[in-house]
Amino acid sequence: MNKILKYIGVLSLLLFVGTSCSDPDNWTIVTETPEGAYVIGDATVYQAAATASYFSPAAIDPRDGEEVEDFNVTSVYTWLKANEEFFIFKVDSEGNEKTFGEGDLIESSYDTYSLAVDAKGFTVESEGLYLLVLNNEDSQLSVVPAKFGIIGDATAEGWDKETIMDVALEGTTVKFSLKDENLNNKGLKFRFIDWGIELPYGSGTVKLHSNQGFSGDDETEISDAAKECKSGGQNFQVSKVGLFDIILSLDLRSKVWKASAKLTKEDTSKVPLPEKMYLVGTVNDWAVDKGLDMIPINPSEGKMFWKILYLKTSDEFKFNADLGWLGNDFGMEGEEPLDAGKHSAGKNNIKVAKDGFYTLRVIITHSTSGQLVKEFEISEPELYIIGETAAEGWDGQLAEADKFTLEGEEFVSPLFNNTNKEGNPKLRMYHPFDGVEWWQSEFNILDGNIVYRGTGGELGDVEVKKGQKVRLNFNDNTGVIE
Repeated sequence: MNKILKYIGVLSLLLFVGTSCSDPDNWTIVTETPEGAYVIGDATVYQAAATASYFSPAAIDPRDGEEVEDFNVTSVYTWLKANEEFFIFKVDSEGNEKTFGEGDLIESSYDTYSLAVDAKGFTVESEGLYLLVLNNEDSQLSVVPAKFGIIGDATAEGWDKETIMDVALEGTTVKFSLKDENLNNKGLKFRFIDWGIELPYGSGTVKLHSNQGFSGDDETEISDAAKECKSGGQNFQVSKVGLFDIILSLDLRSKVWKASAKLTKEDTSKVPLPEKMYLVGTVNDWAVDKGLDMIPINPSEGKMFWKILYLKTSDEFKFNADLGWLGNDFGMEGEEPLDAGKHSAGKNNIKVAKDGFYTLRVIITHSTSGQLVKEFEISEPELYIIGETAAEGWDGQLAEADKFTLEGEEFVSPLFNNTNKEGNPKLRMYHPFDGVEWWQSEFNILDGNIVYRGTGGELGDVEVKKGQKVRLNFNDNTGVIE
């Protein structure tokens, strides 16, 4: 008790002498203590109750139907010394002051205590950064270790587990760091516990963000220029593959988080090309685990994928190399609906300028440094027959007489010719693309379904008769020969 009173006595002297002052470590001393709660005591690195020790509104991670304003929860990130005491110092609206220490232990996944007036101080066993959370509704304090690491598909552990960072207190800055860490050219964030901290609140729980991401509205590249972070912020993107020195820092005076990553050695070996590509969006109710398969093509360089489907101006979609949000999805650069043509990959959902059938083609190549270059092309479908059923035979690629026409929602071939004098002609169909042979984008009708050659071998013979034709329905991927 004497120690508490002595500390508060020194604190009050510092609080009320003069109108303002700063200590040698540049702490801003609160000369007129505002209403609210502060962390004080020998375990802290503050010389007195300062703006840095003030509990601010907590970064609530709302669940369905929850509003952040519904919770009376405040928090502060603070550095604590091991086995030294700290207290919660509160000032009400009338300037009345109370000091709280450790009360009863509350059942929780983290150290949570009721607040007790003039009780013994709180302590931690290990020195380091902690997130202190005040549940003002129930008068409870939770003490959560904040051992940050990197997480994401740019990291070795992916999105499932953090790579823990080294931590040190340098003056008034907490610095988490990793040296020569191998990163891929994908996404990452900084996290210390799962995806959120769930704490008791009333008869239920409240969930707080446990990660730091970019403070802006959109994802951004992480670089050696430090960028400001916020709890629950956007992913950072890594632009190159290689070794990086990574820093996440917290200025205890300003409470500002910043992150940087400096490339120390670039990996110029080629990043693996994707084996699959999917469409995800309103076209499949954004069911990322059930993305629409695109058909692969193996050109001389890189990879291509294509698909025909009907799109409305209200549709929005992205391309994704995974069945999940693992950072390998991309869309368009701008925000205006796109017309036909080739477009560079971006982060926004893709929209088209008018309703209709479209051929979507994704082109993935390597840059000179071995990184992936992603483009996509939007065009009107062009379908042809070739070979024994075609008017121009095997030499008539792109012949107008062998081109399909659109009738309603079906693509209909011209009538089959019979250039095979020894029997019924065999049906061969394709969609032409620049840079590939016709047979690489070949498809046919097997058991009433449209089947694509993709990167496999020949599809097998489909015999038809002279004078027949084929109808293709890409809405349900079926076809009929009549």
